[in-house]
Amino acid sequence: MNARIFLMSVMASMISIETCWSSNIDEVDLYDFKSGQRAIAAEINSNFLIIRKAVSNNFNELLKLKNNRESDAENFNNDNAEYLVAGDWITTPQLQTNFSTCELTGLLIVPTGTTIRCQSGFTLAAGAEIVVSEGFGLGVARTQATNRIGGLALYQTTAASSFDAFPLGGAGDNGGGYLRIIADGDIVINGVIRASGNTGNSLSFDGGGAGGLIVLESNHEIDISAGLIYANGGSGAYRWLSLNKTNPDNSLVYISPDADPATIPNYIPQPQFSGGGGGGGIVVLVAESITAPEDSIRVQGGAAGINYENYNQENSTVILGGAASGGNGGETGSAGNVGYVIKINRTSTK
Repeated sequence: MNARIFLMSVMASMISIETCWSSNIDEVDLYDFKSGQRAIAAEINSNFLIIRKAVSNNFNELLKLKNNRESDAENFNNDNAEYLVAGDWITTPQLQTNFSTCELTGLLIVPTGTTIRCQSGFTLAAGAEIVVSEGFGLGVARTQATNRIGGLALYQTTAASSFDAFPLGGAGDNGGGYLRIIADGDIVINGVIRASGNTGNSLSFDGGGAGGLIVLESNHEIDISAGLIYANGGSGAYRWLSLNKTNPDNSLVYISPDADPATIPNYIPQPQFSGGGGGGGIVVLVAESITAPEDSIRVQGGAAGINYENYNQENSTVILGGAASGGNGGETGSAGNVGYVIKINRTSTK
């Protein structure tokens, strides 16, 4: 009797599940038990077998659906995850950045914010390069550069815990860009990745752009022993001031930084305006094993504009400090601070 009650409770539970697969059960085939009616084992077993068959059929249908979806996904990947090849993704946008094979042997130019995903490993061959376009705006800096004051860098703790949510590169309109490479296999860098900040604009007395952000993630090993990654800060702008002897008020005029003031008649060289150097960038490496000699990753701060003599005018011309990224931007006339490299060792996700 206890066994029968247990079996009936199991049947009740399965009947409640049966509603999810009602399309596969003909209720006419099920025995209908009335209250107070004595249950017969054969009828209970019959109902059980009918429901089990329906559940099994639906499980097989779900399994087929799962396999079909995996097959579709595989076909999609095979159709779209082509070989990674050299090119310019700025002039010719690349809308599929997931690849089955990533062995780059030429020059690849990518816009800031690009993520490259590789189903296998990623190899940047000797002589090959990836150039990341400029970042823009505040980037990851805590503060923007202002008149004679450099920007403040992102905290290392923030970078280590939030590297997968970075904005679009180093600060400044001429800051280095952002690139992320994710590979299931090894990442081997024998070539060069460039994401450095650029020199400030001399016409607007800019500081140097901050170094960019490079993130490499592998489920296995990262090896940069034979390659280079550049995420340096850019140099501050500079521009000569010269005294115009031909003007009655001896007014100061600006000369292009490319010109030689000594070759210009009636001009006497004066101290120059010089923007601050941009802060060095950030490189994050995530893998089970990381081989990256110290000199393989460059995140130096940018230099100040040359020959700065701390010149100040009463009209207080705006001369910007350097932009920030991993390192603080330099004050006017000062170099930017060095950025940093973060190495995160983790076990395989497979």
